Amino acid sequence: MLNFKLYRVTTSGNNKNNFYPTEVNVTSADIIKEVVRFDHVGAKFRDSIRKNENFIESNVIIMDCDNDHSANPDDWITPDKLHEKIPDVSFIAVSSKSNMKPKGNFSARPRHHYYFPTSKLITKSTEYSNIKRKLQTKFPFFDKNALDSARFIFGVENSTVTIFEVTTTIDKFINIQQSSTYSVDIENDCEDILLSFENDRSIIKEGNRNNTLFHESLCAFIRFGDSPKAYELIHATKENFSPPLDESEVANTIKSALKKYNEIAQQEGYVPPDKYHELRNSNTNLKPSDFSETGQAKIFVQENKDKLLFTYATGYMFFNGSYWEDGKIHSQKLVHELTERQLADVKINIKKTYGTGYA
Repeated sequence: MLNFKLYRVTTSGNNKNNFYPTEVNVTSADIIKEVVRFDHVGAKFRDSIRKNENFIESNVIIMDCDNDHSANPDDWITPDKLHEKIPDVSFIAVSSKSNMKPKGNFSARPRHHYYFPTSKLITKSTEYSNIKRKLQTKFPFFDKNALDSARFIFGVENSTVTIFEVTTTIDKFINIQQSSTYSVDIENDCEDILLSFENDRSIIKEGNRNNTLFHESLCAFIRFGDSPKAYELIHATKENFSPPLDESEVANTIKSALKKYNEIAQQEGYVPPDKYHELRNSNTNLKPSDFSETGQAKIFVQENKDKLLFTYATGYMFFNGSYWEDGKIHSQKLVHELTERQLADVKINIKKTYGTGYA
């Protein structure tokens, strides 16, 4: 999992420079300790010129933590404390040049840059900064003023480097593993994973094995529960590792995914496997009779007639299972959920049409 790219210059401390031409593939602690001696960025830019609009790609999220969020030392974040908060997420912590020194109006305290490898190459500036925003929203101790995709990091001589290389990556953590509620986003992400199980059996090499196993195990459990079918899919994944993953790591990763599934299974909105497949195999048609606002409205009523009502006196009302409550926010959520379900059905039907679907 320790495999990402940084781009550096040959100087340190020059905040006027915007040219980062030297690509470095980070695969060890020694390499990152060397590259962070110089000013650097975590993305490749067009013509090597650091601008948001020049963003080309990145496979590492860099977050800044100066611990300015609190005056109480007990609230200050260190690499070990962050690891306790996200034990399944791989990251590298590098002490900044102001680590344990006064800075501005703030006293000496731990200050680090955190490097989070991603599971995929991010090719859009907006997607990159969006991951950073989601991470900062969840963990406000990260600097809210350092969330753009063209942020650079000052070089540090004799930095302290701490590495936590575990089972998953920050983008999967944000999008699936640590979702506060079971959502349609998780559902559709798992649909994509399961649709590829029978068709995309490509070799999975070092650097992606643990994360792939965790993510696909979680999706298998979400769709099939703690069942033989789920383990059949999980073990089909591990057969494609090259080299094979140690069996103890396999067992620990599956155990971690099962633990997360058990948490998700208790969340509001999660549809158990038997109910999910019953709904999937039903004759419910989510395709509008005509592709107009009226056609889509008819499908919306078909799917939500027992959940939502509208009167001129009350506006939208939502039935929560016990009583009717204000439904303005719920109505918007139901519209989004229906659209996502329709998109998921389209994907399944396309696969089935070409004979490659996952049934």
